[in-house]
Amino acid sequence: MTKIRVSIWKVLIYFLLFLLSLTMILPFLNILSISLSSRIYVDQNKVWFFPLGFTFDSFIKVLQDVALLKAFGVNFFVTIVGTVLSITVTSLMAYSLSRKEFLPSKYITLLVVFTMIFQAPVIPFFFTVKALGMVNTVWALILPLTVDAFNLIIIKSFFMETPEELIDSGKIDGCGDLRILFNIVLPISKPVLATIGLFYAVIYWNIFYNCLLFISNMDLWTLQMHIRSLLVGSRDVMISYLNFNYNVTTMQMAQVVLAMIPIIAIYPFLQRYFVAGVTLGALKG
Repeated sequence: MTKIRVSIWKVLIYFLLFLLSLTMILPFLNILSISLSSRIYVDQNKVWFFPLGFTFDSFIKVLQDVALLKAFGVNFFVTIVGTVLSITVTSLMAYSLSRKEFLPSKYITLLVVFTMIFQAPVIPFFFTVKALGMVNTVWALILPLTVDAFNLIIIKSFFMETPEELIDSGKIDGCGDLRILFNIVLPISKPVLATIGLFYAVIYWNIFYNCLLFISNMDLWTLQMHIRSLLVGSRDVMISYLNFNYNVTTMQMAQVVLAMIPIIAIYPFLQRYFVAGVTLGALKG
């Protein structure tokens, strides 16, 4: 009887998870279907989860937009440089905080956790970035996001479980802290590094708020800002799409799909490390 109850409970859990997955999959299918459909069916609101009048015209038109290609370039630069910089700085800070001999570790960790609960107000944040001369530069999209508190806590928890014997052996061989970190600790931390690397890549790729605050030069707009201009009907962007052969809605959906492709393409290659990293972070936290 107990086994039957457990089985029923599992079925209910799987059914609920299936329903939750549909809430994420169906909107994506709807967007993809609209982007691949003919404007005739889109205008008539007949497209739901399968393309009607299958065509790549919207994607072809969108990829001819020079401003969009520039935005892609900005996104790639910000994501690659930002992710590498963030992993490096976060690892350095996490390693310092994970060492017992570093006495202020607990107090600094509390300050880091504090930032997860209370974020800086917009106006002081803006004036700080402006005072540093980063307004209308790509660095305004990178440096303020260099260290994420959640990612720092994950990698710090992982580093705290590094066997002391490995670190002691490095010290006996005459290694300094930096050499121990880069030659001993980081090579055995690939799962957690891949995990926070993916987190950072998603943050940088989807960056919008900082671009809205600090970037007025359209040449430095991110992909998300460019898509927003089309979604809210920005005059300059809309004019380029006012052609009888195209539908603005299909253009909007095509841009949204293109914005999602890089992260979706990267995830399968990192999935093994990602799952392992999240599990280790959960167990060792």
